[in-house]
Amino acid sequence: MSGNLYVNTETANTTGNMLTEKAEVLKSKLDAIYSCNEEIKTSFLGSDATKYTNAVDEMKEAMYSLQSTIHKTGIYLQEVSAAYAEARSINESAIQG
Repeated sequence: MSGNLYVNTETANTTGNMLTEKAEVLKSKLDAIYSCNEEIKTSFLGSDATKYTNAVDEMKEAMYSLQSTIHKTGIYLQEVSAAYAEARSINESAIQG
């Protein structure tokens, strides 16, 4: 396989779609978690509460970054699939003349 590139456009596109869908679900869940964390800050008081809500807040940027990366990867796979399919179509047309 060295030197060869094999692209299954259907699999790449399906995987891209799945990743973008999962990224949206993850974003929704993260939004809910961080919304609840803000509510907890107003009703759960004390040092344990602060430790808990701070720990959740510390993960916020990393978790949204992960969600964004998953989404971007899905989009990228969709774009690769489309570009490869287009190139294949152009090549087939050129060969058939």
